[in-house]
Amino acid sequence: METPLYEEMYRLESSYWWFKAKREIIFSLLDRFGINNPECSILDVGCGCGYTLFELSRKYKNAIGLDYSDQAIEFGKKRGVTVKKGALPDKTPFENKSFDAILLLDVLEHVDDDAGSVKTCTNLLKPGGIMIATVPAHPFLWAKRDEFHRHKRRYTLAKFTDLFNLPDLEKLIITFYNSFLFIPIAASRLLDRLSCNSEPRPDIHTPPGPIN
Repeated sequence: METPLYEEMYRLESSYWWFKAKREIIFSLLDRFGINNPECSILDVGCGCGYTLFELSRKYKNAIGLDYSDQAIEFGKKRGVTVKKGALPDKTPFENKSFDAILLLDVLEHVDDDAGSVKTCTNLLKPGGIMIATVPAHPFLWAKRDEFHRHKRRYTLAKFTDLFNLPDLEKLIITFYNSFLFIPIAASRLLDRLSCNSEPRPDIHTPPGPIN
């Protein structure tokens, strides 16, 4: 990702509605599928600026992050969390079967080999472990912000599902989220595509408190 984007995320991810809502979803899924013991080991892959990892570390003693970006790692240090340097699919500094839960939150769209990355993370899971992955949906919503994020793709439901057709994985939930806001988000992305301003740039602005 671009440097201004890391700065934007670091500034906003603790309070901006989208980040907060996603964290609530992730934590509810961890609890729903039994990852509620403080001793559980959690790996946040592509942890970015580290706020989700910070919240995880408040609940789990063994929460750790992985990121390839030196800038992301530095932001993680500011958060006081542990982030190892590495990259998917073949540069991970962990032994197989090390984690009770692995988070891939808006990561797979950034890597060349998304299928290989899922296989790597599957190998890192303990038997019975949980993997939670999120990606941007619908290729027709491709916009300048995707370029700014250095996305390589957006996903159809079928394409996303295919990544997890592995013998060692059982698919528990495959669904869309933020569906209530789909129409305004889609309209915004399509308008962005038609905009005269062709330069990708940060575009998150926190709305007034009650709306946020």
